Amino acid sequence: MGKEVYGGRVGGTSVEKELYHEGVSAGALGLVWYVLTLAITSLAMEPLVQVLGGMKQVWGLGNFLLAIGMAMTVVITYMADHARSVATTTATTVGNANYLVPPPPEVKWASLCLFALLGIPQAVVVAMVSGPLDAFFGGGNLPAFVMGGIAAALSGVFSLAWLST
Repeated sequence: MGKEVYGGRVGGTSVEKELYHEGVSAGALGLVWYVLTLAITSLAMEPLVQVLGGMKQVWGLGNFLLAIGMAMTVVITYMADHARSVATTTATTVGNANYLVPPPPEVKWASLCLFALLGIPQAVVVAMVSGPLDAFFGGGNLPAFVMGGIAAALSGVFSLAWLST
C-alpha cells in the first residue's frame, strides 16, 4: 500500500516517506477488514456449504474470488498510478513539479474492499485444511493449532536464516 497505492518511498523525500507511512497505516486498516471478513466467513462456512451444495463448490468459489482479488490488485495499482500522473501533470503546469498527493478516495476504498474480499478465500482454505486434519486426529482444534504453530515457527526460522537484511 505504501509504495504501489500511495506512491511513497521508504528512503525518499519527506513527502514520499509520509505517503509511504500513510499507505502502511491504510494497509493495517485493510488487514483488520481482512480478518473481520475471514472471521465472518468462517462462522458462516457450514451454511455456505449447504447453500452452495458442498465443499467442492465453496472451494471453487473461493478460488474464483482469489483470482478476482489478484486481478483487482492490477486495477487498483493502475488507478493509483493514473491518479498520480494526473496530479503530477496538473502540478507541473502550475509550476510545482514536486507535488505528491495521496490516492483519491475511490482508490483507497477499492484497496480496503480488496483486503476484505481476500478474507473469504483464506477462510475457505482454513476450513478445507483444518477440518480434515482435525477429523484425522480424532476431532478438536488442537491438530490445526499445532500445525499452525509449527508452520509459524518454521517461517520465523527461515526468514531469519535466508532473508536479506
